Amino acid sequence: MPTEVISRIKASGGEYTNLSAWEAARNANLVAGDRVEIAEVYGDINAGGCTFAGWTMDDTRYAIVRPAAGERHAGVWDDAKARATVSTGSCFVIDGLNSMKVVIDGMQLGLTGTQTYSSAVSSTTSAVGSLHVIGCIQKGPGTFDGNCGVRVGVAGNFYFVANIIYDFYSAANQFTCGIRNTSASSAVYAYNNTLYNCGRGVKDDYSNIRAKNNLARACVDGYQGTFHADSTHNASDIASDGPATGRVTFSTGFESAAARDLHITTTDAASLVGTDLSADAYYPFNTDIDAQTVTAWSIGADAQAGASGGGGITGSAAITLDDATVSAAGSTVDPVTGTGAITLDDATVSASGSITEPVTGSASVTLGDVTASGVGSVTDPITGSASITLGDAVVTATGGGADMAGGGIQLYVDLRPLSYSVDLRPVSYTVDLRPVSLRVDLRAA
Repeated sequence: MPTEVISRIKASGGEYTNLSAWEAARNANLVAGDRVEIAEVYGDINAGGCTFAGWTMDDTRYAIVRPAAGERHAGVWDDAKARATVSTGSCFVIDGLNSMKVVIDGMQLGLTGTQTYSSAVSSTTSAVGSLHVIGCIQKGPGTFDGNCGVRVGVAGNFYFVANIIYDFYSAANQFTCGIRNTSASSAVYAYNNTLYNCGRGVKDDYSNIRAKNNLARACVDGYQGTFHADSTHNASDIASDGPATGRVTFSTGFESAAARDLHITTTDAASLVGTDLSADAYYPFNTDIDAQTVTAWSIGADAQAGASGGGGITGSAAITLDDATVSAAGSTVDPVTGTGAITLDDATVSASGSITEPVTGSASVTLGDVTASGVGSVTDPITGSASITLGDAVVTATGGGADMAGGGIQLYVDLRPLSYSVDLRPVSYTVDLRPVSLRVDLRAA
């Protein structure tokens, strides 16, 4: 198996401070060296662009540009995450021998100047083996002629998958595109891309683009040219636009088009059902722009509707944990404003922090075969009514305070400072109970 050689591209403490320096230093015969060269980009610096040329590669020994761990975008442009932008010319140029293979995965690529006839990714001079642009955001400079998100003009296999491409726009110039193919010898696979505010979303001059599950909106023409017969399930806000098979007309919005948050909403997901590409003959995959596993195939780069949104639960909720380990720390305010149920099966759950207004109606907690111990102090735990059932339980508490009255004994136990753990047979459960008090009636004792 080839050796992976990882270089860090960062402002300080890495091997290189830009991709051009990395490409020049690591350019080599990777087949002879039996290695894969990987550039891992950090968000503390603009990594800039580079030209791949002169490398010797094959399908297993090749070059990868990707974010370092924790440095990947979340489907929306973020200047604090891994990015490569240029103000003149193209960002990435891939021109090499027929065996060259380059993978650009999860990056933010942008043109930021007034350049024309440039691209975020371009391969137009000499043939390549394969180029993979996967899960990237490609941002154009706005209204300047001839710019493209990705442009293909040579022979080779080109895979453009789960990308968001926007602002490569010109109303009159037909060569300003999100994805453009100008080669009769190429094989282009455009799968699950979202194209917004582009002159032409996808433009094919030679029927070589297999377009599947793409979404074009706010483009002069979503799909221009004749596409490969395999093309299917593409959407546009222009009626009868694009390859006919599985065609969808989509005219509503995104999470926030103005902010270029082009995740689809939950409302729109039902009308954007795509075809399953997890076993595609040419490029099987199952992740979207957010690197989330696709469980329900939709059209566009975002397969999980509303994935970028925030907020808690404002209706009803159920959480089922089966053979799971869950931990949490922090502070929770108004966690549920409706009804909620949590089922724990062979689970280990722990939590620490503070809980404010955990229940404002009624609540019940049932713990079967439980060992519980706790220390802490509790104030107004529940407003309403509540019951706690402990089946075959042992409860221990430490703290202070006693209240004895009448013919029997009542023992008041103040649980301070607040820690509560429950052992549920195969389940261990620890909860921070800022508000808990326990009264034990020992009259028979």
